[in-house]
Amino acid sequence: MRTALRVAEAILKEQSPHLVQVSVVDAGNPGTVASMRGRAIGAQVTIIPKPVTEAESSFGPYSGFSIQGSASTDGEFHGIRFEAMREDLEAMASKFEELKGCAAPSGDGA
Repeated sequence: MRTALRVAEAILKEQSPHLVQVSVVDAGNPGTVASMRGRAIGAQVTIIPKPVTEAESSFGPYSGFSIQGSASTDGEFHGIRFEAMREDLEAMASKFEELKGCAAPSGDGA
């Protein structure tokens, strides 16, 4: 979930959209858009920085979930689903360091 939250925060800072939703899928997923839903999603974070509607406001600015355990060989997650508390997501996001883009691999095996 941290990876999804970090990516969502970076997109939010870079583009200032109304809504950001990031889903994490396993590398074993077939990769088609149709296959990237349901059990294929291992974690998902949604950020709505400025809710407009009552429905958006009811969830707050942060929501998300993660699935316990690794994906199966076909890229599907079958573990227990944990809904994240808004306060926990906000606390995680506030502790991220300022993102400067992707770093090149060091190549020294460290």
